[in-house]
Amino acid sequence: MYLRVLKDNEKQSFIQLAYSIMNADNVIADEETKMIQAYCDEMSITKPDYSAEKAKSAKDEFADSDLATRRSVYFELYALASCDGSYDETEQVIMNEIRGAFGISRSEAQKLEKLYDDLQITYNAINNAINGIAYEK
Repeated sequence: MYLRVLKDNEKQSFIQLAYSIMNADNVIADEETKMIQAYCDEMSITKPDYSAEKAKSAKDEFADSDLATRRSVYFELYALASCDGSYDETEQVIMNEIRGAFGISRSEAQKLEKLYDDLQITYNAINNAINGIAYEK
């Protein structure tokens, strides 16, 4: 959603971070694979191979990025981490490391995460309304 404005080096670093989150729980869900492809499509890049070495330094690529960019990247990485319905401890550890490296406070991160979770609830409600399924709050 917010990734097309990233600089080329940030796009590559984002994808490496995304891969590290996708691989964190040793389970690669279809939702995660589809989301990675959607990210690549949005950024107009080809899907690169995952490199653990590149992933380690990927956080550093955002050191000079503005806070809005770092927040956007955090938001999208959280979306990936939770898209399979599981946000496990390993993913949480990685996200916490990214949060710290990006200079995002814990309360800011929680707000971004809640916004994403609320957005998913809204999308589900819209989908249910369109498909004629009763919506319950």
